[in-house]
Amino acid sequence: MAGSTARLARVFFAAGSIALVSASAATAATFKSDSGKLAASKVSGVTASGGTLAFTGSASPTGTPKFAGQIDFKTGQATGLGAPGKLTLKHSGKTAVLNVTTISGTTLSAKLGSKSLTFPLSYSGATTTPNSKFTSVSVSGVAVNLSSADASALNAALKTTAYKSGKKFGTLSYNGIDRELIETKSGPLALCDDTNFDLQNAANGVVPSPISPATATTACTGSHDDGHGISFPENGKPLGFIDTATNTGRITVEGGIEDTQKSSSTVGKFTSPFFYVNGSKSALSALVFDGPVPLGRNTVATVTAPPKAKWNESGGTLTVPADGTTVALNTTGEVLLNTAFCGGASMTCADPYSAGEAIGYSGGTTDFK
Repeated sequence: MAGSTARLARVFFAAGSIALVSASAATAATFKSDSGKLAASKVSGVTASGGTLAFTGSASPTGTPKFAGQIDFKTGQATGLGAPGKLTLKHSGKTAVLNVTTISGTTLSAKLGSKSLTFPLSYSGATTTPNSKFTSVSVSGVAVNLSSADASALNAALKTTAYKSGKKFGTLSYNGIDRELIETKSGPLALCDDTNFDLQNAANGVVPSPISPATATTACTGSHDDGHGISFPENGKPLGFIDTATNTGRITVEGGIEDTQKSSSTVGKFTSPFFYVNGSKSALSALVFDGPVPLGRNTVATVTAPPKAKWNESGGTLTVPADGTTVALNTTGEVLLNTAFCGGASMTCADPYSAGEAIGYSGGTTDFK
């Protein structure tokens, strides 16, 4: 995974909330969960209740990430952060329910009935505290102020004159847990051929070649490969990501491998690979084609991936030791290759394929932000 560069980290919120205690991001991060509370500043005659702002998101190596927004590790500023939650205000028998929707830049957006409100935010007095491993961050002391429209809407709803334009409405605090970082277009990731697998392909008359933009490489120097392999550019956005808390995620690459057996005129293609980084369950999937016929995305191999991670406020790197990651056929990969090149159940090829056989080896470093 040679030297990919990455973008702003996204933050999923699998569960949790942020706090608005009512009274642009350069190095942002994404999280699965967040917590806090929204409580209104004391205003004469007004009572407040509720205020928990909950975030939801998801991120699994084989699933589709759901991004809730970003938080800057330096300034604490949020960007595009979906923050659904309710704050209920009461005054003299009147009730106003403030439905918070989004925190982005220097604005907190909310709905009051059918009216859209935008509360100005000030980070000048805010405190931003990442944890020591840069996998979570806490932000407190963000001032939530009133615009003229905000003050007018609240006063009208509650039949009061207590809210004034330019005055402080409250204080916002939030924290993000389970930081997610994004892989971006760069790379390449090199898959170095296993010597025995190359001999097996040769015995079966199968010739592999790269599918553009992947290219052949002779830079493989591991102890188990034959010096040859294929380099895949990393396309990263929007599907490549890593969870810094668990070091699980997905590395996405472009191009593929085309296997041709001249004796049968059979062509099999494996394109747009995904490397699922998931500990002992790591795997490789690809879009599979039998000649021109698409067979969909199939998980075709297992991957032993002992990554070493190093995270900082800007992002970080995920490193797999050179020659340290074995890519091996799984049962699906075995069936696909034998069906295409060995006559299926008749096993007419010289050396049928078996699950567990090493295809090759991968190593290097991918950058994330």
